[in-house]
Amino acid sequence: MAGKADFTPDEWATMQRAIVGAPLLVAVSDGGTSDLRLELHAIGEKLAEARAGHGSELVQGLADIGGAQTGFHGKMRRAEVEGPALDSLRAAVATLESRAPDELDSFRYFVLDLAKATAAAARSGPFALTGPLVSEREAAAVDRIKAAIGIG
Repeated sequence: MAGKADFTPDEWATMQRAIVGAPLLVAVSDGGTSDLRLELHAIGEKLAEARAGHGSELVQGLADIGGAQTGFHGKMRRAEVEGPALDSLRAAVATLESRAPDELDSFRYFVLDLAKATAAAARSGPFALTGPLVSEREAAAVDRIKAAIGIG
């Protein structure tokens, strides 16, 4: 099992940026504020669950984002999040492929789980009460994340 000590500070920061950027991309894909609060809360819950105990030591460590400088925040627009998030995901996958290939699937499926949980956290209509549970824009964001992490 790989942990923080197995990576350079830049590699670790990139992987943390990826696990924050991916669900944030989903959360901001609709541009609404009512659902955004619920989606950010869902992201926080999933990260807390992973910190408390995940099957992967790597994922558990990456989920400890306290003090991490990811460059992301909840007031960003989709256009500001998408490129950096997808680039971070691709770079994180490349790092894991070369440095800890046995952890790659755990990372991929954790990121995908974060993205899907974010998409399902709130309806996308007014006051997060109406509309589909997962909007077309959220589903498209999840698909872009899947492509970036290499899940068909």
